[in-house]
Amino acid sequence: MSVETNWIVENSVLGHWFSGEVTADDLRTVNENCDRSMTGVSHPVHLLVQFNKVEKISVNFLELRNLYYDKNTRNVGWVALVNPRSGMAHKAIGWTASMLIQMLRLKARSFDSVEAAMTFLSEAEPEKSVRVS
Repeated sequence: MSVETNWIVENSVLGHWFSGEVTADDLRTVNENCDRSMTGVSHPVHLLVQFNKVEKISVNFLELRNLYYDKNTRNVGWVALVNPRSGMAHKAIGWTASMLIQMLRLKARSFDSVEAAMTFLSEAEPEKSVRVS
């Protein structure tokens, strides 16, 4: 599996790009990258998570709970999930994302494309000056 984490809009929208097989170790890496990227940012940051190239998710509920138990999400605004609407991985991705969103009590919405997600984020909180580029 490969995962990349980078700013889409500096200090405003942080992107996570997944591909291949997703494991608990991959999610741990994303957590560390997210925490490191958001250090020093005092306002809520939106997350854009793209799963379009994921083939398999190998994470169970216990692993999710252990990874995210007592996770501080105070600085997370909206989570925009870019997920294919069909295919083998769709149900596993939907289940995993749903569990995380519920456990962390986050605001989330699914989209078919990065462009649609960015349009939503730019309109969700206009005072944050999120720009679609």
